Amino acid sequence: MMKIAQISLYQFDVPFAGISYKLSSGRSFESLDSTLLKIETACGIIGWGEICPWGRNYLPEFAEGARAALSVLAPQLIGTDPCNLSALNKKLDILLQGHPYAKAAIDMACWDILGKYSGQSVFTLLGGRCSDSIPLLGSLYNGSVDDMLSRIEQGRVQGISSFSLKASGIAYQDLETFQAIANQRLPEETMIVDANAGWSVAAALQVLTRLDSQGLIFEQPCATLSECLRVRNKVNSPFILDESVISSDDLVRILNTNAADALHFKISRVGGLTKARIFRDFCSVAGLSSFWEASGGTAIANAAAAHMAISSPGGVPHKFWNCQEFNAHSLCEGGPRFENGRMFVDDAPGLGVEPSRDMLQNQLANYH
Repeated sequence: MMKIAQISLYQFDVPFAGISYKLSSGRSFESLDSTLLKIETACGIIGWGEICPWGRNYLPEFAEGARAALSVLAPQLIGTDPCNLSALNKKLDILLQGHPYAKAAIDMACWDILGKYSGQSVFTLLGGRCSDSIPLLGSLYNGSVDDMLSRIEQGRVQGISSFSLKASGIAYQDLETFQAIANQRLPEETMIVDANAGWSVAAALQVLTRLDSQGLIFEQPCATLSECLRVRNKVNSPFILDESVISSDDLVRILNTNAADALHFKISRVGGLTKARIFRDFCSVAGLSSFWEASGGTAIANAAAAHMAISSPGGVPHKFWNCQEFNAHSLCEGGPRFENGRMFVDDAPGLGVEPSRDMLQNQLANYH
């Protein structure tokens, strides 16, 4: 039986390339705090996982919390079989209630080990690729109309035809901005208006009812599922839910109330690839399009999301956001490739990515 022999934790910063990424409600980010997890087996196979929350006020996850949870979980996993993912995830949930984002890093590293041990890529183990590549989704942090239009044009030059337009949270400003962008949208382009849960119901309706005939897609206007459903019932445009989709109960409620046409998942939010696979398959059976990404980080976190995305059935929209898009520099070897506005995943064993030495400078703990 394969056994975990050692687990090491490392901290490193992921600086952005001179930008300030702005979201609704005044949230702004210039860098991210990431945690790297290294799991070594008794036979010498190493698996890598990463958890890099998007700051402290985007999702209910933060870097210091991830490291605290990992310090509780990691010592209890020595001697565990990393390739028995069902048993491992059950053990994680018995050891610590909640904190799925911290568990995601462990689960990710164990999938990397399973892939390397079996000589197969993670997407193959997840059921196989459903497409050769996926169109990229350009993420447009909030700014002036001219600035956002300029960044759309830069994306077009790179072959990107799908964009996520981030709101400021101020209704009249957002309406003006998104109306101007809608007027410049090309017929083949996908434009998603995403408030990242930053509008009230009233503000969302003020903006979205005016944009309802502009060929746009609306995403997560309000904080809760109930609030989003109230907005959904008053607009006709395609509707995506993201931040409020956390549990299996959420999936059932969304299906029963027709609350969305597509669901946008982050690997960390659902607790890793093992549970993400369940969500993916539920959506497929229910006729809901799903698309996947990492909350942030390097090519390690990005690779986990890419393997899930490439194994997911297509739909509208079926896009991939490259979480390395704003990173100042690459910190890994390997990982997903990005060419002509599309994401590709090679069939290397495991996740197909290894960290650089720079990521291993600040070791926080070693458990054995």
